[in-house]
Amino acid sequence: MNLKDIKSQFPIFKSNKNLIYFDTANSAQKPIQVIDALEDFYKNHYANIGRAVYGL
Repeated sequence: MNLKDIKSQFPIFKSNKNLIYFDTANSAQKPIQVIDALEDFYKNHYANIGRAVYGL
């Protein structure tokens, strides 16, 4: 896999092709697969565990 293939998985590089991004893993850019999985989780599966017992 080359750098162009890797960068294509990160939405930020679509509008900032020459961006060089240094940060910690805590706030690093996420690949689109992770963003999609988190979106699904927050839309369809998120609940406050332990507050009550009921189905979504």
